[in-house]
Amino acid sequence: MTSSPTLPPLLWALLAALASLLALPGQAGEGERELARARAYEARVERTIARVRSSVVAISLPSDERGGARSGGSGVLISAEGWVLTCDHVVDEGDTVLIGLADGRTLEGRVVGRDPVGDVALVKVPERQGLTPARLGDSRALRRGDVVLALGNPFGLAADDLLPAATLGIVSGLHRAKGGRKVYGDAIQHDAAVNPGNSGGPLFDLAGRLVGVNGRISIRGLKRHNVGVGFAIPLHQILPILDQLREG
Repeated sequence: MTSSPTLPPLLWALLAALASLLALPGQAGEGERELARARAYEARVERTIARVRSSVVAISLPSDERGGARSGGSGVLISAEGWVLTCDHVVDEGDTVLIGLADGRTLEGRVVGRDPVGDVALVKVPERQGLTPARLGDSRALRRGDVVLALGNPFGLAADDLLPAATLGIVSGLHRAKGGRKVYGDAIQHDAAVNPGNSGGPLFDLAGRLVGVNGRISIRGLKRHNVGVGFAIPLHQILPILDQLREG
């Protein structure tokens, strides 16, 4: 014959109180409200991506002598006159590049200005019809924890439809310094996944405003893939030299 375990009266009282709380009608309502808030945030992210993706371009270099397409990266339209901002290492010292728009068009762009050390380049496309520039934001207003979106062409996956991939993260650090052949003296550190091919692509805030240009990632060993840390050139560091880049 077995007997039921005896629980202390206080524990029984606590269990009874917990059961009564779980049975309250308001508990289900709160869960529904949490879900509604999550869905609203999700919808906001989707709307932002839909609004900014037409300003993002895929950049590839003209075919080499063997007829094979060379690697490139990403860029962002910053004016309706056809100015495209990207990284210097994306254009690879070339004079012309191919610009793939999100609507499927491919245009030839001319590299007008370069800052090899600061890793910034400006490209001009002749077509002015149907170009949607990004809305410029204030990168100096960024704070740690701000949500950011990285759009671009990682691993060249947008080769077919030219639609950019989007990743979501937060600003994890500011005023980061990364040396080398390309000097990032005041970089935005974030954890939105960026990989080879994202270079030159835009970093947006959650309102869809351009705040930086993605350029570097932290890698492990010899494997060129993201390990959770990306670096973007802040827009406030680029804007003062735009006129010089336009002048070549």
